[in-house]
Amino acid sequence: MKLGLFSVTLRYLVLTACTLLLGGVESPSFADGTTDGIKIVGVTKPAHDVKLGFPIDGVIAEIYVSEGDRVEKGQPLARLDDELQKLETEKRKVIWQDRSKLISEEHKLKIINSLLTSARKLYRDSGAVSAEEVKKLEIQQANVSGSLDTLKSNKKKEQLEYEIARAILDKHVLKSPIDGVVTEVHVDRGEWIRTGTTAIRVVDRSKVFLEMNVEESLARRLRVGSQLDIHSGEMVLKSKGKVVYVSPVADRASSLVRVKVVFENNGEMIPGKTAFVLIPSE
Repeated sequence: MKLGLFSVTLRYLVLTACTLLLGGVESPSFADGTTDGIKIVGVTKPAHDVKLGFPIDGVIAEIYVSEGDRVEKGQPLARLDDELQKLETEKRKVIWQDRSKLISEEHKLKIINSLLTSARKLYRDSGAVSAEEVKKLEIQQANVSGSLDTLKSNKKKEQLEYEIARAILDKHVLKSPIDGVVTEVHVDRGEWIRTGTTAIRVVDRSKVFLEMNVEESLARRLRVGSQLDIHSGEMVLKSKGKVVYVSPVADRASSLVRVKVVFENNGEMIPGKTAFVLIPSE
């Protein structure tokens, strides 16, 4: 009996704590004393919040941005020391573009083909050229043709090696994957940085998610695509929110259902703050 009472009490405490921390539910009274619906509180988060690092180890050579700078997708943010990789890439390019041997073999094959055609005609028409001489020319043709095929294959490999070197060179530059604002810079020039270490954080707050945890009975009344007013304090934001996700399962500990609402942010909301929506009372 005591164990059952303890279990019920614990479940109530967990449910209450999660409601307060992750999103609350209440029936608000406004200045005029009216109750417009059930208030569901949640936390706002930027739709895009990326922590960026280099995919290779290296020494920071340049930092192109500062905290607070607006950046565009694809804009360089920082660069690793890349002098050695530049030289390697240039070397691979020179090797790939060197076609002197290929041109020489193509010219040699053209001459041998011409000689072989003439020799075959002389052998067939007058016997002025022996069969052995024709055979030697055919062997030369096969050798040069094989050498030419090898050179062409090597050129393809050299092109791939150049493209790999160029791709590695590109990895020395950290670029923003989104339009947004630089909110954190964790590195300095001359600093060694390891693969995957966060160097710069970029946030796009033009679109914001409101994440809420609601009781199952309320979650059943929300549908993906539904539009709701977003409230911040006593202010109603200009852009309506759109329900984009209603979890198909409830949290085991709290029995609450996770709901996400997205809305366009015209500078009215600083992500990280709480906001709420109202669901009409039945």
